[in-house]
Amino acid sequence: MKKIIIFLILLIFISNVSGAFKEIEQGGAYAISMGNAIAGLADNIDTIFINPAGIANIKGLCLSFSGASLYPGLDYGNNLKGNVAGAYKMLPFLAVGAGYGFLYTEYYAENIALFSTGFNILNNLNVGANFKYLMWGGEVVSIYGVTKEQYNANAIGYDLGILYAITGNYSAGLSILDINQPVISSPSSKIKDRMPFEIKIGLGYNDDPWKADVDFHFIENMLSENIGVEYYILENLLAMRGGLSLYSLGSDGYQLNIGVSINAALLSKFFQFNYAFGLSSIKDSLGIHNAGIQFSTDSGKNSPAIKQAADISEKKKPDKTKEIDEINEKEELEEFERLEDSDESKEIE
Repeated sequence: MKKIIIFLILLIFISNVSGAFKEIEQGGAYAISMGNAIAGLADNIDTIFINPAGIANIKGLCLSFSGASLYPGLDYGNNLKGNVAGAYKMLPFLAVGAGYGFLYTEYYAENIALFSTGFNILNNLNVGANFKYLMWGGEVVSIYGVTKEQYNANAIGYDLGILYAITGNYSAGLSILDINQPVISSPSSKIKDRMPFEIKIGLGYNDDPWKADVDFHFIENMLSENIGVEYYILENLLAMRGGLSLYSLGSDGYQLNIGVSINAALLSKFFQFNYAFGLSSIKDSLGIHNAGIQFSTDSGKNSPAIKQAADISEKKKPDKTKEIDEINEKEELEEFERLEDSDESKEIE
């Protein structure tokens, strides 16, 4: 507990960055509940949107589904966000993944489809990359509410990521999103607006039952820092999370996130149910509600719930080795007694 408090005090800079496609790139309910601070830990399938190097640590098959209602209470319609992601460990050093995310508002929509790869180069070093297809469209509306133009456009983007296990319980991550700065303006626009690339630097701490991460985000003239904490209770079946984000340079505002996860081990598979709620400085907003489910075929190395179930199962399982040894000892004793009887019979004769 003392170590985690020191870690948080030393790195108590917290925030978030928004912009075109940036809401989608924050990941699902797990990442939201951590204040979008997972670039340094990168130990969850949500890392596919934030630091692709993290998928190299995935065991077996992982799937994630998440959806959110953004800022209910505002008077310009519903804002919905969702994502689907999956990753599979093909070789001991290679994992591949894919993801799809969307954001819908009354007059505008964004979609991202991505393919991801993660490589374990050394025991403590992972690298990863994303190839992204960006799609967006909407309506250009005049001040009188008349639709002037409807448009659809697309572009290609690339992400790079690194994850390094420092020593003990600490890890560090670096990711550069949209490194090629794709053009994201409407087709008819005379000005070619480019999506700024975003740099994320994260430092993670993992010492069961605690996890923590601090990320520093740099995008154009804005600096932001995000922090997230996770603590497992109820014998590793229930996780509580909290995250705080502050727009510290180039913008004003904050976002406070809280979240919960319920883990279940069913039929040797791992299910995690996530919920996150966020409060922001946006006026008249009722916050963000985000819910999701994650599934993994991992045997349990990354799942506290499965590890506990496996330990219980192991205790109940009969010790076959002991039974075999007892049978062998019995056979040896019978053979020894038979030989002794044979020797005694010879002596009598």
